[in-house]
Amino acid sequence: MWTQVLGKYADIELRYIQLPLVVHRYAEGAARAALCAEDQGKFNQMHAILLSHSLTWRNLSVAPD
Repeated sequence: MWTQVLGKYADIELRYIQLPLVVHRYAEGAARAALCAEDQGKFNQMHAILLSHSLTWRNLSVAPD
């Protein structure tokens, strides 16, 4: 849906910001994965993976400091 809006209105810019929820056990890992993917020019692919139902969230856990 958002791709249709972006295609229709050239003056709209879509931005994603990382706001990991404290109550979500794997949110920080998911946010870090998204930022790393963005650095590699692959944010859209990671975004799709993070929102897919087939993702195993345990793989995104952040090790304690």
